[in-house]
Amino acid sequence: MSHNLVELVRGLRPEDAGRVDELFPPAQRIELFKEIVNSDRSITAEPGRRRLTPSRHTRWWPSMIRRVRRPVLISSLGAIAAVAVVAWLIASSAVRPQAAAAAVAFRTGADGDIVATVTDPFAAQSRLKAAFAEHGLDITVNLLPVSPSLVGTVVFISDNGGASAIQPLQGGPCVTGGGGCTIGLKIPATFTGQGDITLGRPAKPGETYESTASAFGPGEVLHCSGLLGARVTAALPILQADKLTVQWREKATGAIDATAPTSNYIRGADPIAPDTVMIWTQPTPLQGRTSLPAAFKSALDQGC
Repeated sequence: MSHNLVELVRGLRPEDAGRVDELFPPAQRIELFKEIVNSDRSITAEPGRRRLTPSRHTRWWPSMIRRVRRPVLISSLGAIAAVAVVAWLIASSAVRPQAAAAAVAFRTGADGDIVATVTDPFAAQSRLKAAFAEHGLDITVNLLPVSPSLVGTVVFISDNGGASAIQPLQGGPCVTGGGGCTIGLKIPATFTGQGDITLGRPAKPGETYESTASAFGPGEVLHCSGLLGARVTAALPILQADKLTVQWREKATGAIDATAPTSNYIRGADPIAPDTVMIWTQPTPLQGRTSLPAAFKSALDQGC
């Protein structure tokens, strides 16, 4: 995010919520979204994780789902907070009438299949559904509050296409237990069924995330913090300075610690709300059998 944009967001006041169209014109919203989720990763199709029922074809990404309810406070995290504020302002603003197709980009592959990428995840559900309808596709779009790096990604797909099922396209900067995140759809040319997709949107004030990526990943609250693998006692001053609310959990048992386990080491963290994280710890340093896979660690450290 550019320095000028960060400074602009830092200067916003609550009453500016009514001036979003003036501060962030519709055309700028799409460019802003591209800047937030920009990544060098290539986009590839993957079969996804599927669960078949007699009548529907449904795919969830379990590593990305964290349904939690925790208190919400106010966070002060520089550029990361700026991203959250911008995303919330855009998502909560009234969208000016635009062509429906502007919310989704479509192209036809060499095999005749349709590749669809949501370019404006802040658009109203009706605009997103209309964009698919303009291409003769009966696809309903739902929205779900997610942690910052999952905004605009697809967290759920369901269809009755059978052999002509919609396939996810993977890419983007987010880091989940299963790798990257789904940022687009490959819809077979033979698809004539009905589908449902759920997109990640920014959380509104008072909401908790319904789907999350690692809190240490790009765009998330602890990215580049250097706290992964650190001893809890050394991490406490940093967490307190950032005014983060923390729920401590033992990695091996899942047990909640009422107080910070100061002698333990940080194994991982999941965002719960913009200023709240669940941090997993273990009694031994991250080495040997307890170390994180190198590829996963490298993905978390992108841009640091």
